[in-house]
Amino acid sequence: MGIRKSRSISTGTRGPLDSIKGLTLLELLLSTLLLSVVFLGVSALYVASQKLFFTQTAKVAISSELQYAMEHIYKNAMQGIGDAGNPPYYISASDTLEITMNESTTYTYKKVANQLRFYNGGSNWESLAPKIDVSKVEFSMVGNLLTISIEGRYRDQILTLYGACYPRPASFK
Repeated sequence: MGIRKSRSISTGTRGPLDSIKGLTLLELLLSTLLLSVVFLGVSALYVASQKLFFTQTAKVAISSELQYAMEHIYKNAMQGIGDAGNPPYYISASDTLEITMNESTTYTYKKVANQLRFYNGGSNWESLAPKIDVSKVEFSMVGNLLTISIEGRYRDQILTLYGACYPRPASFK
Protein backbone atom coordinates (compact mmCIF):
# COMPACT_ATOMS: atom_id res chain seq x y z
CA MET A 1 0.00 0.00 0.00
CA GLY A 2 1.17 3.31 -0.88
CA ILE A 3 0.71 6.57 0.79
CA ARG A 4 -2.18 8.50 -0.48
CA LYS A 5 -1.97 12.13 -1.08
CA SER A 6 -4.76 14.00 0.57
CA ARG A 7 -6.34 16.69 -1.44
CA SER A 8 -7.07 19.92 0.19
CA ILE A 9 -10.33 21.70 -0.62
CA SER A 10 -8.65 25.04 -0.73
CA THR A 11 -5.82 24.32 -3.12
CA GLY A 12 -6.00 27.63 -4.88
CA THR A 13 -7.82 28.66 -8.02
CA ARG A 14 -7.39 25.36 -9.83
CA GLY A 15 -8.79 22.82 -7.48
CA PRO A 16 -11.82 20.67 -6.79
CA LEU A 17 -14.19 23.68 -6.55
CA ASP A 18 -13.70 24.37 -10.25
CA SER A 19 -15.68 21.26 -11.16
CA ILE A 20 -18.76 22.38 -9.17
CA LYS A 21 -21.36 23.76 -11.58
CA GLY A 22 -23.84 26.51 -10.68
CA LEU A 23 -25.94 29.30 -12.13
CA THR A 24 -24.60 32.75 -12.37
CA LEU A 25 -26.82 35.74 -11.79
CA LEU A 26 -26.72 36.56 -15.50
CA GLU A 27 -27.92 33.08 -16.48
CA LEU A 28 -30.73 33.31 -13.94
CA LEU A 29 -31.84 36.71 -15.28
CA LEU A 30 -31.77 35.50 -18.89
CA SER A 31 -33.84 32.40 -18.11
CA THR A 32 -36.36 34.55 -16.20
CA LEU A 33 -36.58 36.93 -19.14
CA LEU A 34 -37.09 34.06 -21.58
CA LEU A 35 -39.86 32.52 -19.44
CA SER A 36 -41.54 35.93 -19.14
CA VAL A 37 -41.59 36.34 -22.93
CA VAL A 38 -43.09 32.84 -23.34
CA PHE A 39 -45.78 33.51 -20.70
CA LEU A 40 -46.63 36.88 -22.30
CA GLY A 41 -47.06 35.16 -25.67
CA VAL A 42 -49.31 32.49 -24.20
CA SER A 43 -51.41 35.05 -22.32
CA ALA A 44 -51.79 37.21 -25.45
CA LEU A 45 -52.99 34.14 -27.34
CA TYR A 46 -55.48 33.39 -24.55
CA VAL A 47 -56.86 36.94 -24.56
CA ALA A 48 -57.22 36.90 -28.36
CA SER A 49 -59.03 33.56 -28.29
CA GLN A 50 -61.41 34.81 -25.57
CA LYS A 51 -62.22 37.91 -27.62
CA LEU A 52 -62.85 35.77 -30.70
CA PHE A 53 -65.08 33.44 -28.67
CA PHE A 54 -67.25 36.29 -27.37
CA THR A 55 -67.48 37.88 -30.82
CA GLN A 56 -68.55 34.63 -32.45
CA THR A 57 -71.02 33.89 -29.64
CA ALA A 58 -72.68 37.27 -30.23
CA LYS A 59 -72.84 36.68 -33.99
CA VAL A 60 -74.39 33.25 -33.49
CA ALA A 61 -77.02 34.74 -31.15
CA ILE A 62 -77.90 37.43 -33.69
CA SER A 63 -77.96 34.96 -36.57
CA SER A 64 -80.19 32.52 -34.72
CA GLU A 65 -82.72 35.19 -33.73
CA LEU A 66 -82.80 36.79 -37.18
CA GLN A 67 -83.14 33.44 -38.94
CA TYR A 68 -86.15 32.58 -36.79
CA ALA A 69 -87.78 35.94 -37.56
CA MET A 70 -87.02 35.62 -41.27
CA GLU A 71 -88.43 32.07 -41.43
CA HIS A 72 -91.55 33.22 -39.58
CA ILE A 73 -92.15 36.04 -42.07
CA TYR A 74 -91.28 33.83 -45.05
CA LYS A 75 -93.62 31.03 -43.94
CA ASN A 76 -96.57 33.39 -43.54
CA ALA A 77 -95.74 35.36 -46.67
CA MET A 78 -95.77 32.15 -48.70
CA GLN A 79 -99.22 31.35 -47.30
CA GLY A 80 -100.57 34.80 -48.16
CA ILE A 81 -103.08 34.62 -50.97
CA GLY A 82 -102.85 37.07 -53.85
CA ASP A 83 -101.54 37.69 -57.32
CA ALA A 84 -99.89 40.47 -59.33
CA GLY A 85 -103.15 42.43 -59.53
CA ASN A 86 -104.02 41.94 -55.88
CA PRO A 87 -100.89 41.12 -53.82
CA PRO A 88 -101.38 39.75 -50.31
CA TYR A 89 -98.81 42.18 -48.91
CA TYR A 90 -99.44 45.71 -47.81
CA ILE A 91 -96.51 47.83 -46.68
CA SER A 92 -97.86 50.83 -44.79
CA ALA A 93 -94.37 52.00 -43.75
CA SER A 94 -90.94 50.63 -44.63
CA ASP A 95 -90.89 48.81 -41.27
CA THR A 96 -94.52 47.54 -41.26
CA LEU A 97 -95.82 44.60 -43.28
CA GLU A 98 -99.37 43.27 -43.39
CA ILE A 99 -100.08 39.88 -44.97
CA THR A 100 -103.60 38.86 -45.97
CA MET A 101 -104.01 35.21 -45.09
CA ASN A 102 -107.69 34.96 -46.08
CA GLU A 103 -110.75 37.22 -46.15
CA SER A 104 -110.85 37.58 -42.37
CA THR A 105 -107.22 37.17 -41.20
CA THR A 106 -104.36 39.61 -41.58
CA TYR A 107 -100.93 39.14 -40.00
CA THR A 108 -98.86 42.21 -39.16
CA TYR A 109 -95.09 42.56 -38.70
CA LYS A 110 -93.82 45.83 -37.30
CA LYS A 111 -90.63 47.23 -35.80
CA VAL A 112 -91.52 48.67 -32.38
CA ALA A 113 -88.67 50.27 -30.40
CA ASN A 114 -85.82 47.73 -30.73
CA GLN A 115 -88.00 44.71 -31.41
CA LEU A 116 -89.62 43.07 -34.43
CA ARG A 117 -93.21 42.33 -33.40
CA PHE A 118 -95.77 39.95 -34.89
CA TYR A 119 -99.53 40.35 -34.53
CA ASN A 120 -101.84 37.55 -35.70
CA GLY A 121 -105.14 39.24 -34.98
CA GLY A 122 -105.31 38.04 -31.38
CA SER A 123 -104.80 40.15 -28.30
CA ASN A 124 -100.99 40.21 -28.03
CA TRP A 125 -97.99 41.25 -30.09
CA GLU A 126 -95.24 38.61 -30.11
CA SER A 127 -91.56 39.56 -30.26
CA LEU A 128 -89.83 37.50 -32.93
CA ALA A 129 -86.27 38.22 -31.76
CA PRO A 130 -86.46 38.85 -28.00
CA LYS A 131 -82.77 38.22 -27.19
CA ILE A 132 -81.35 40.92 -29.47
CA ASP A 133 -82.02 44.51 -30.47
CA VAL A 134 -83.52 44.81 -33.93
CA SER A 135 -82.08 48.07 -35.17
CA LYS A 136 -83.50 48.17 -38.68
CA VAL A 137 -86.31 46.47 -40.59
CA GLU A 138 -87.18 47.18 -44.21
CA PHE A 139 -89.95 45.64 -46.26
CA SER A 140 -90.34 46.49 -49.95
CA MET A 141 -92.18 45.22 -52.98
CA VAL A 142 -90.83 44.90 -56.51
CA GLY A 143 -93.75 43.74 -58.60
CA ASN A 144 -95.12 40.78 -56.67
CA LEU A 145 -91.79 40.04 -54.96
CA LEU A 146 -91.52 40.85 -51.26
CA THR A 147 -87.98 41.74 -50.13
CA ILE A 148 -87.00 41.80 -46.46
CA SER A 149 -83.98 43.25 -44.67
CA ILE A 150 -83.53 42.85 -40.90
CA GLU A 151 -80.54 44.20 -38.96
CA GLY A 152 -79.85 42.96 -35.44
CA ARG A 153 -77.43 44.02 -32.71
CA TYR A 154 -76.11 42.12 -29.73
CA ARG A 155 -73.32 43.42 -27.52
CA ASP A 156 -70.95 45.12 -29.98
CA GLN A 157 -71.87 43.01 -33.03
CA ILE A 158 -74.19 43.86 -35.94
CA LEU A 159 -75.59 41.46 -38.53
CA THR A 160 -78.03 42.01 -41.42
CA LEU A 161 -80.15 39.27 -42.97
CA TYR A 162 -81.82 39.62 -46.38
CA GLY A 163 -84.64 37.58 -47.88
CA ALA A 164 -87.21 37.61 -50.66
CA CYS A 165 -90.31 35.60 -51.54
CA TYR A 166 -93.35 35.44 -53.78
CA PRO A 167 -96.87 34.85 -52.48
CA ARG A 168 -98.86 31.72 -53.19
CA PRO A 169 -100.95 32.45 -56.29
CA ALA A 170 -104.66 33.01 -55.69
CA SER A 171 -105.46 30.19 -58.11
CA PHE A 172 -103.97 27.68 -55.61
CA LYS A 173 -106.45 28.40 -52.79
